[in-house]
Amino acid sequence: MTTTVVEVKTERIYYFDHLRVIASISVIVLHTAVLILNAQRKLEVDFASMFNVANAYDSLLRFPVDCFFMIAGVLMFAPQRRFRLAHQIRRVGIPLVSWSIVYAIANHVFYRQDQAIITSSYDGQGSLLSAVGDFFSGPLAYHLWFVYFLIGIYAVAPLVRPLMALPDGSSERLLRYALSLWLVFTVLLPTVAHVWPDTELFYFASFPSFPAGYLGLPLLGYYLHITPLRIARPWLVCGFLLGVVATFLITYLEETQRDQSLWAFQNLAPGVVLSSACVFLLAKATFTGRGRNYRLISLYSRLSFRIYLLYALVLHYVRSLSPLNDWYRDQPLFGIPTVAALTIVVTFAIARAIDLIKPIRTYV
Repeated sequence: MTTTVVEVKTERIYYFDHLRVIASISVIVLHTAVLILNAQRKLEVDFASMFNVANAYDSLLRFPVDCFFMIAGVLMFAPQRRFRLAHQIRRVGIPLVSWSIVYAIANHVFYRQDQAIITSSYDGQGSLLSAVGDFFSGPLAYHLWFVYFLIGIYAVAPLVRPLMALPDGSSERLLRYALSLWLVFTVLLPTVAHVWPDTELFYFASFPSFPAGYLGLPLLGYYLHITPLRIARPWLVCGFLLGVVATFLITYLEETQRDQSLWAFQNLAPGVVLSSACVFLLAKATFTGRGRNYRLISLYSRLSFRIYLLYALVLHYVRSLSPLNDWYRDQPLFGIPTVAALTIVVTFAIARAIDLIKPIRTYV
């Protein structure tokens, strides 16, 4: 297989719009299933249990966050695209502050009314003023961690961008080298250490990992975008299913052994990275133009960041406080998609309504 680097053009990348829609919907379904999965972990687990119903949904849809980071990598690192650090941080940082305030107030109200709270670092027990300190020590809602990490990657981007503009193929060679380090030290060796914890395979301290952690995902996205890898779609589908099945089976087998880590669900676990890369490449190969219903796709894509910030509040109400609560928990096979679909529709409607209010849409 030969690869050559192609020019990264600055016009709209249509498959990103479709991928954002797929990822935004998938992350809602994923977190809809998580509550069932966590509730069933304390019970006896067999292959046909409700735990595995939720496990199946979650294993199938672990790719959204990785794909979001991969999209961000293309938009950050492509030399032909303008990147202004202060502008990007304001663009995501101001809505992060606004929605953190919303989630802090919501938890405060839920706690005072003796209702279930949204999982967060601020549980509503203290004063709202104490949430200010909690904001700097961690996200005030479980899904907002993504924005913290995104801001951190933005801060590193000015150091990485010059490497992507080197001539004569040097940037591609450096990119492959960086991704090799990332795959070995961040994905593969930690996997070996998890599977065989008593085996000392390497003296990690002598090898600083660069790129470390989530920085590898934007670099991977940039590489997959600029490099025309000629992999047939059936092979990409097989790779995706391999990652999904591995995630499902590892999670199930570890749960039967009462391993409480849910290690295979981590965004940097090999099964998740594999399935995410395959989804990214499938979107790249499939959505090459505007396509039918593109106006709706484009609108949803444009609102996707606000939808991500907002959905946890809507989902919390629908699955924990609404009349669907008991049915959702007792019949997860049908309850999960029903609650997820309702959350998607309501979240999109609210996000669109906010978008029509010009004085606040920049800040929320």
